[in-house]
Amino acid sequence: GSTVVVRARGRASTHNELSQLIEQLQITALHIATAYWNEWVDLLVASKAFVPESLRLLVATGEKISVQHYRRWKQHCRHEVLWCNAYGPTETTVTCTAFLPEPRWDEPEMPIGKPLRGYAAHILNDHHQAVGDDETGELFISGPALARGYLNRPELNEKVFLWLDLQGTGALTRVYRTGDLARWLASGDIEFGGRVDHQLKIGSYRI
Repeated sequence: GSTVVVRARGRASTHNELSQLIEQLQITALHIATAYWNEWVDLLVASKAFVPESLRLLVATGEKISVQHYRRWKQHCRHEVLWCNAYGPTETTVTCTAFLPEPRWDEPEMPIGKPLRGYAAHILNDHHQAVGDDETGELFISGPALARGYLNRPELNEKVFLWLDLQGTGALTRVYRTGDLARWLASGDIEFGGRVDHQLKIGSYRI
C-alpha cells in the first residue's frame, strides 16, 4: 500500500534536505548510497537534529560503512529503525548480502552480512577453491539474479562471469567475480577486505 518517492530535480532551501523530504512526505523506508548517508549523519550531528520519526527502515549500500558514522547515527535516532548494511554490485542486481546489527553491536569493522535468499556467496583462492575459516580470498556470487553480462563486451564477460566446479563434482555453477576481498567470520557473516585491484568508490561510482 505504500508508494515510491523519487527526489525532485530542484534542490530544497532547507539546511537538511533529506530530513525535510522524509518529514514532508512521511517516508517510511529509505534505500540510500553510503556516501550520501554519511553526509546526512554529519548534517544531523552539526544541526543537533534527530532522524525523522516516520522512518522505519534504512538500507545503506554502495561503499564500506563507517562505524563512526553508525555510532553517531544511533545517537541521533530516538526511535526504532531497522538499519541494514547491504552489499552487492550492479552485476548481481545490486543487493545480494545484508547485515542487520543487533542493538548492542559495537565492533571496529562492520560485516556485509549473509547472502539473501536466492543468492550464494563463495570466497575462493587463486585456484578457485574455497578458503579456510578466517582466511581471506576473493568473493564470488552465484544465483539466478546475476546479470546476463555486459552488452557487447565478450572479453570482459569471460573474465568475470565464470562457470566453476565449486563442489568438485563436475557440476558447473555460474558465478560473478566481484574483485572484492573477503573472509568468513565465525558468525557466518562476510567481512569485506578491500579490492584485488586499484578500483576506488567515489560517491558510490566505480573509478
